[in-house]
Parts: sequence; structure tokens; C-alpha cells
Amino acid sequence: MQFAKKHVRVLQVVPTLQRRGLEKVACDIALALNGNGYAIDVCSQSRKGPFEEVLVRQGVGVYCLDEKGPRDLAAAQRFLSILRRGSYDIVHLHCAAATSYQIPIVWLARVPRVVCTFHMTPGLPAPPAVPFKAAISRLLARLVSRHVDWIYGCSAAVLTAHQWNGWQGCPSSVIYNGIDAKQLCPTTDRTSAKAAFGIGAGDLVIGSVGSLCPQKGQSCLIRAFARIRSSIPNTCLLIVGSGPDAAVLARLAQQTGCADAVHFVGEHANVAECFHAMDVFAFPSLGEGFGLALAEAMACGVPVVASAVGGVPELVTDGASGLLVPPADPEALAAAILRILDEPDLAAGLSTTALRVISDNFSVERMAAQVSELYARLLQQ
Repeated sequence: MQFAKKHVRVLQVVPTLQRRGLEKVACDIALALNGNGYAIDVCSQSRKGPFEEVLVRQGVGVYCLDEKGPRDLAAAQRFLSILRRGSYDIVHLHCAAATSYQIPIVWLARVPRVVCTFHMTPGLPAPPAVPFKAAISRLLARLVSRHVDWIYGCSAAVLTAHQWNGWQGCPSSVIYNGIDAKQLCPTTDRTSAKAAFGIGAGDLVIGSVGSLCPQKGQSCLIRAFARIRSSIPNTCLLIVGSGPDAAVLARLAQQTGCADAVHFVGEHANVAECFHAMDVFAFPSLGEGFGLALAEAMACGVPVVASAVGGVPELVTDGASGLLVPPADPEALAAAILRILDEPDLAAGLSTTALRVISDNFSVERMAAQVSELYARLLQQ
């Protein structure tokens, strides 16, 4: 696709630059497209983080609004100034919760095209005592969507949920998240990978990667693990990530009598090393737009068990590329994990199919190409 300008200028707006799924997807798009017909900048709403160094090293401009909240007028002025100085052709917003005040600022800056990506389903319905909050959310979505040229969801489930929440008037599509499978290839040396976490070669490792928060369901996993350990004593649980529930989960591990076999490793710069130590990957989320860590585990050749929520069934076919279980059901989760640990042929078959699914449908290259095609189509209109 040829453009009149040498580079199309794009600003991607993200909540932070911390190691989280949404931010990783946005940064992968920026890194894939920057210099290939595009000049990409990334603007963080609240704070910077580890992704800043990666972006800057690859020539991507990085801004930080240091936003204190949606009523932070100083941050709004900084955002407007960045937009005007940048002369952007496209602004790509990645935080649905902030669109109600970001889009009017983008409109004031007269940016030609606006794209919104939805990475997760809207929040839980408003409590019965305050139903007006849900109504206001839908009304704001209808109003601001008039100034948006395109929306896309990271899964059909996410897109449909937002359309029901007031975004049904926008042109839309689904662009699945992509991962860099070349950096997450399977390994045959699980012994060394386990040793790096102080785990013996004879131990079976159940792993989880994600923010330690209620949505991710690690409490359900710990309860399931207590059941698993009573059947297979030489199992351990590797929990990777940080978050507000860290202390609560540690106490739960003590209460269930399995604290000695639960390893909380916190944030890890090279997540592939974590996946390579796992014999089964558990993804017990209560709600999920896509499941980036789930896709990464599949790319590492680890058989997966996941909750059948949100966009997860679009990624995992039950019985073919993984096993799906109901959310918040420790018994079902434990049974599915035990099935994989007890049936090596099943585990191998799930892994082989999952690798093919990721390679064919969920690569960074595929995602970036679809985003580029969307940008080009909008600029030609």
C-alpha cells in the first residue's frame, strides 16, 4: 500500500508501560510497524515502565501524561499538546475506560482518524442500587463513538460485549492478539528450566502467569492444587506475576496446607523460562478478553487448562488444543489438570495441535499486518 507521505504518523495511547497484556500487544504493534511505512509514538496515561526502554531502543517515541485521573486537567492539556505537536494521521486508543474523555481531546486536536481497541469485556453490571451507572456508561459510549472511525476487539466476545454496551454504531472488526512464537519456542530441557526455580527434575510443575488479582482466579487454582497434591504428592505450583492479591494468595496456600509446594516468583523478565519449567499451564480466569499468557504457554508447547470465559474458547478448542473448564470450579480444574498429568499421549496431542493453532492464527506478524491494513483503509477513505 502506497501513501502520499513517506511515513504515516500514529500515536498509540496505553494505560501504562508495565508488563501487562494490553500494553504488550500495543507495544508489539508499534515495534512491528514503526519504520515500515509508519512513524509510531506511544503515550502512557499514568506511568512508564519496562516497555519504555524496549520502545525507545527501537526508535519509537514515548510520552507519559502522568495522569492522576479522568479529571486531571493538566494531563488533558499535556495530551492535547502532544497531539497538536505530533501532527498525527491516526490516534489509536487502547483503554476503553478512558475513551469518554480522550476522544473529545483527540477531536479538539483535529486528528484525521481515530481507532479504538477493546482488550477486555466491560466491567461487571452495576449493582442494583446504582443502575444509572450502567446507563450513563452506555450513553457516553454512544456519544463518543460518533467521533471514532473504527473499533476492533481482540476477540469476538469482547467486541460483542462492547457493542451491547453502546458501541454498536461504529464500523468494527475482530483482530486477534498476536505473540512472537519465535521467542517462545518449545524446549526439551525441562530439567534445567525447573532447576532455575529450585524445583527438582522429578517434580511435576503446574504453572500460572498473570496479575495477582481476583479476575485471574489464582485462589481457585490454589484450592485445585490442594486436591491435585493429595493424588500426586510430587507436584508443585509455580505462580508468576505480581498484584494486590499476593498476600491473600500466600495465606490461602498456608490454609490449604500446600504452602511448601507453592512458588510465588513475582514478575519475570523472560516469561519463556517460566513456561519451559511447566508440565501443565493453568489459566483459571473468571473473565478474560483473550488470554495472552495462555497463547504464550501454547506457543511454548505446554498443555493448557483454561476457564471457558470471554474470548478463551476462540483460542482454545476443548479436547483438541487444550482443556476447558467452568470458571470458579476448583474440582473441575483439578480433574482436568490431573487428566493431563495422568495421560502423556493426551498432553502431547494437545501441545502439538496448540502449536499449529498459534502459528497459523495468532502471530505478531498476522496481527500487525491486519492493523496496518486497517490504517491504510481508513486513510484512503
